[in-house]
This record gives sequence, C-alpha cells and structure tokens, in this order.
Amino acid sequence: MKIVTISGASKDVGKTNLAVSIIERYKGVAAVKYSLDYEGNGLGIVTDPEVLAQPGTDTGRFLRAGANPVFWVRTNKERLGLDLKKALSLLGPDSRVVIEGNSVLKHLKPALAVFVMNSSWEKMKPSALDVIGRVQIVVEWGNDGGVREKIAEFNPDARVLTFNPIKPDGKDLELLFNHLGSVWRD
Repeated sequence: MKIVTISGASKDVGKTNLAVSIIERYKGVAAVKYSLDYEGNGLGIVTDPEVLAQPGTDTGRFLRAGANPVFWVRTNKERLGLDLKKALSLLGPDSRVVIEGNSVLKHLKPALAVFVMNSSWEKMKPSALDVIGRVQIVVEWGNDGGVREKIAEFNPDARVLTFNPIKPDGKDLELLFNHLGSVWRD
C-alpha cells in the first residue's frame, strides 16, 4: 500500500484542494478523511455513499474528483491509530491512498508526506511544527522570503515547493506530481 498524507499549518490552508488535485490526476486512488470527535458520538468508519457524497463535505469532493473508495473515519485521539488501521485494512495491498490530516503522522509512515502552509507563521497550529519535521515536501503558497529558512530549522531535508494550492496552475502541480510519480509510478 502506498500512502500519501497531506497535512497543514491551519484550517482552510488548501489541504483538501491539493488532495482533490492529486485524486483527479491519479484515478483509482482511495481517500481517507478523518475527524476527531471529542464528544464520542458516532465513532466508526463511514462507508455509506449517501453520507460521504453530501455537498460541501471533503468526502463529497473526494468522490467527485474520482477517489474510490472513500472512507470517513470518525474517531478520537485515543483510537485514531487503531481506527486508521481498520480503514486501511479494507483496501488491497496495492492501493494508492491519500489521507488528509496532521495526527496521522503519529500513527503511520507514509510513502510521501506533504505539508501545506501559507507564508504566515502566526496562524500555524502548535501541532503543525511537529508535523513539519516529519514531511518530505512543504507546499507553500505565497512567499515572504524567509519561509524556507524557517522550515529548514525544523526539517532541513524537506523540499519546499512554492505555489498556490488554492488555485494552482499546471506547472506548479507538475512539480508535485513528479514527486508523486516516483512514489506511485503513473
């Protein structure tokens, strides 16, 4: 199984948009969305197409982009690792999978880990600094001139690609797809 994770510095930074672009390029990719439920209501793996396809949801966007299958893992911090393993066990050993989220990197080692951020460190979640240290690629939209140096403090081996994942152009995405191609082999 070849897993690519997409993590991010904050909410609404472009993680889902980037995941959709990858899914559109690599047909037949599975997608896993997880939500941490702090109340403990409705925990489990959602596979119902009617629930997953709801308008305005990340899972709906994954389905419309061509992901197959799509799973929504509703879990809590304590069960995240176990529930992710359960969801991944539903896939074949040759599956290509996109997983969006930061916490997954504590529970699995993907073939490729991508981190999406803007040029502002002020809006970054505290957990994101740990994630930067675990990724191979950082996608930065915008450029304030000092982001590469700051990223290098946390992860000197990370490759930084500067473009806009909210509305990337073809050239921008090709840089990322070249890395993905080495992992997934078109």
